[in-house]
Amino acid sequence: MDNNKNLFPDATSVQVLTKTSTENEIKTYFEKVLELKQSNKNFPVNLDEVWPLVYSEKGKATRALKENFIENEDFVCLPKMASKQSLHVQ
Repeated sequence: MDNNKNLFPDATSVQVLTKTSTENEIKTYFEKVLELKQSNKNFPVNLDEVWPLVYSEKGKATRALKENFIENEDFVCLPKMASKQSLHVQ
């Protein structure tokens, strides 16, 4: 997730989450995401990079996103050519 450097410009190192990430690495990552959310700044989340962390199939992740969040308010789908199906979390 090279994009994380833009998400966390003050971070000295950027952590990439995987299924083998430690509980502390996951906690730290999401604490930074929470900080961004509380600052009311938009930040990109690439669905292709994060769905395998929780779901067995990309389609399940997409359905859950659409069922639990409001399109164009909580997330925006971008054309695949623009950023590989990136979502901007608002």
